[in-house]
Amino acid sequence: RVREAACGDAHMLVVCEERGVWSWGRGSQGQLGVGSVKDSDTPVRVALQAENKALPGCSAVRCGANFSLAIGSDGECFTWGQGAHSALGHGNVTHDALVPRQ
Repeated sequence: RVREAACGDAHMLVVCEERGVWSWGRGSQGQLGVGSVKDSDTPVRVALQAENKALPGCSAVRCGANFSLAIGSDGECFTWGQGAHSALGHGNVTHDALVPRQ
């Protein structure tokens, strides 16, 4: 069951009640959060890279044109996708993130 949805320029995110965050669409800057820059016609689960498990307790998702953001139920912020102009808040200006980072 979908709790929340967000649209970017050409990608989409949803938060499912029991199955975490899912994405699909254009992935050219890593905005799908699945570890690659490939597009996806079907929903794919967004996972933390190290643990390969669902993002912890996400309550909200948002999309920019080429980046994505998820907020955990405890307020943690995860971002991924195009990192130009420090859009992701990871401290580097030019690096894209292919998977969510806090």
